[in-house]
Amino acid sequence: MRKMGMLAASVENLRSKSVSEQREVLGKFVELDSEGGGGKRKRLFYPVRIFWMFLNQVLSGNISCSETLQKILAWLCLETGRLLSPNTAAYCKARQRLDGQWLHLINQQIVKRMDNEVSEEQLGRGRPVRVVDGSGLSMPDTPANQEMFPQSKRQKKGCGFPTMRIMALLSFGNGRSEMQNT
Repeated sequence: MRKMGMLAASVENLRSKSVSEQREVLGKFVELDSEGGGGKRKRLFYPVRIFWMFLNQVLSGNISCSETLQKILAWLCLETGRLLSPNTAAYCKARQRLDGQWLHLINQQIVKRMDNEVSEEQLGRGRPVRVVDGSGLSMPDTPANQEMFPQSKRQKKGCGFPTMRIMALLSFGNGRSEMQNT
């Protein structure tokens, strides 16, 4: 029980940090090149910056895009002296451009490094301890979703929404998760 209190305190401490402070704390688990993209255009919202902004948004209690953007614009103003538009459209579009394969590689990198950090006392008799949890999500009622995620058998045919079932497998030692669609 004490470990859960320590974990909650660590998460709360991380939430209160700025993007650059979170990057400093979590940077030991994530190695990203500074520009992250190598495209021809020099964008304000290049992939590595968007990664850290989006992570901050989620860690901060899933705050709005507007609030996240205000944080980064304040930081950029201090760094560059430039005032930029508070319109969230560019940030939202940049988030959509994040490559899923690239994010998956980052996830694998983090998991590998976190596994190396697990101590013997976090293992149960020398083995990793896992916690399993499952849930269901209601999906938008589109033909593609209907085909991939059939409606619950409890719903009357043609009435209701497709349901996606998910399962999460969590490591008790380091908190990493592996979610799967079931």
